[in-house]
Formats: sequence, structure tokens, C-alpha cells
Amino acid sequence: MDRVCISADSVEPQRLGAIHGGARIAPIVAGADSLREAAARHGREIRLGLEFVVTRANFGDLPELVRWAARQGFQFVIVTHMLPYDRTMAAQTAFSPMSDRAIEIYRDWRDRAAVEQVELRRYFESMH
Repeated sequence: MDRVCISADSVEPQRLGAIHGGARIAPIVAGADSLREAAARHGREIRLGLEFVVTRANFGDLPELVRWAARQGFQFVIVTHMLPYDRTMAAQTAFSPMSDRAIEIYRDWRDRAAVEQVELRRYFESMH
């Protein structure tokens, strides 16, 4: 293994704790340090990064997280958007993936599914 990505959706202590149930920055730093030490002990190179999942609550934290990551020696940051799996989470997304192209793709697959008698609008019901 030569690349590890650690989840960190904020470097603001209260927000990080709220997002990840009490998470703190110190264990992220300690974990990164431990991975670097282990790689060095075994003569291996390791690239460490952070993954940031954008929500309405934390999107303003991204610039500081990138600066913090650079100061801590992380080599990369991956930014993704939240994929909601229920209606509550859908309200927390930072943006809507409902572009004209996305709607066009949905309609195409909805029509294909209808031929097979599959109702895509009931997707969220299948998750309960």
C-alpha cells in the first residue's frame, strides 16, 4: 500500500465533532504520523491525503482544510459531494446533481425500466 486517504470533513473542531460523532483533529494527525513512521521503517514511500465530503454545513471549511492539509504534509485532497441515501441527508447536500443532462439520462433509463415493468420512482421505498 502506498497511498492512504483519511476522511476529514472539517478542521473546525466543533463542526468536525458534529459531522463525525465527536471526531477530533489530533487523532488524524497522529494516524498520519504513524503511517509515515511505518512507511519509513519499512523503506517505503507513502502518499497521504484527505477526503472532504461537501455538505451545506461544511463547504465554507474547504479552503482552510486545504491549507491545513498542506501544513501537515498531506500530498492531496479529494473533494466529493454527499450522495444522500435518505430524505434527511438530501436536505444537507451542498448542491443538486439535477442538471438538464442528469434529468435526460434519468428519463431515458426510466423509459427503459418501464418496458421491463420496473418503477424507478419507488427507489427510496426499497431502502427501508
